[in-house]
Amino acid sequence: MQDLEKLQGTWSVTHLELNGTTLPPATYADAKIILTADKFKSLSMGAVYEGRIELDPTKTPKTLKMIFTEGPERGNTNFGISELNGDSWKFCLAITGGPAPVSFATTPNSGCALQILTREPSPRP
Repeated sequence: MQDLEKLQGTWSVTHLELNGTTLPPATYADAKIILTADKFKSLSMGAVYEGRIELDPTKTPKTLKMIFTEGPERGNTNFGISELNGDSWKFCLAITGGPAPVSFATTPNSGCALQILTREPSPRP
């Protein structure tokens, strides 16, 4: 199964770190990312972001590219790294247009965001 296929569905944010600072859970309590095919919709901190996602599973760690087509980041492309472990997904993105981070960590003024997400159960028919 392709890596992107394994990410299909709805993911809830369980940890968010920006520039070396872990944000309080109340900040992202309702944040979600929904993946359908190669499209994503991110509901985060009162805004909706949409776009296309690309994964390169040949790299170690796997690389990720999020191309924003709607919302506050429209026109931006963020590069990152991604790791899927069952129903847990983490990725670290350069949020200031820089190259992809090399580790799953952020530091002050790094311009990076680390997210850890948990897959939501699929709705039953």
